Amino acid sequence: GMGALAFQMDAPLLFDEARDALIFGEFRASSNSMGFSTLDLRTGERAWTAAEDRAALHERLADRIGWRAGSLYHHAAVLPGRRILEATSSRYRAQRVVVREARRNSAPGAEIELSASAAEIPGGVAVHPDGTRFVSGDTQHLIVRDARTLEIVERLDDAGTNRVYGVAYSPDGERLAIGTGDGTVLIYETRYHKRIAEIRPVQFD
Repeated sequence: GMGALAFQMDAPLLFDEARDALIFGEFRASSNSMGFSTLDLRTGERAWTAAEDRAALHERLADRIGWRAGSLYHHAAVLPGRRILEATSSRYRAQRVVVREARRNSAPGAEIELSASAAEIPGGVAVHPDGTRFVSGDTQHLIVRDARTLEIVERLDDAGTNRVYGVAYSPDGERLAIGTGDGTVLIYETRYHKRIAEIRPVQFD
């Protein structure tokens, strides 16, 4: 159904290196429920974790990896201090970037909205490997924030003539890749946030 399709198009997919496992989102049409499966890569055993909504899904993923700061997938990440960073769609404003505290005693955690825009598709989020800052993509620009204070550190307004659809840090944190709507990938160094490369899509005959 459409619910399953929409979920699978924006579903978690990550390796849990500490437990040698693969984690991937699943939508169970029979029960109309979302969640994720954990596949043990040594034994082949598979375990299912259900979630009542995306907020719960992200927190259970964070529980699974021990709330280690880093990306869960292109639209969600874990921040220090048991917080979740999300780029999400909204009925009234197409894209919202929010930081949400972990639930306490089943009560929803406090939510801080960092930005809202008319972008049709969330632009992606990524956390620097050292956990000190994060980026979020939006229409034609990228914002770098301090992970502790949430204050803006840098704003890249030349991040593309198209919408920003995906962002990723290199493992050493020295490079930042930005995927744009026209298929171009932009590479920035992360000390001064200067563009150092531009990779254009190949045009096939």
